[in-house]
Parts: sequence; C-alpha cells; structure tokens
Amino acid sequence: MHSEHAHLNMHPSVVSEAKVHSDNHVKSVAHAVMKNIAGAKEKIDKHFSRNNWKIPYSIPPTPVINLPFHLGW
Repeated sequence: MHSEHAHLNMHPSVVSEAKVHSDNHVKSVAHAVMKNIAGAKEKIDKHFSRNNWKIPYSIPPTPVINLPFHLGW
C-alpha cells in the first residue's frame, strides 16, 4: 500500500505491520530509543550483526539441455 493511502486502511492486521521496514532504519531507531541504557549499544550491534551468516556454497545453475524442436506437423 502506498504511504499516501496508508491512513485509510482500517483492517485489524495493520497493528502487527512493521512501520520501519529496512534493517538499517530499525537499528537506528533501536539506538535512539536505548541511548541512555548502559551496554545497550553492544547488545544492539550484536543483534543486528551479520557476521554469523556463512553460506558454504552457492547453488549451481541447472544444466542446459538441448531439447527437440517440435514443429507441430
């Protein structure tokens, strides 16, 4: 839904929708909210860290197979 029409949606599911969508914005909001809490910066950085993402291999593409051409007659 476009932002200019978002105020027209009265469905109950709107409550559970995220208002901030990108991870960087969520992280900046979390830093702003918890700026006065001791040790919060380290916990937020650890929560949003992507260091543990280890992709062991890439998915190989499907091999190309020459198929017979059907002319229909």
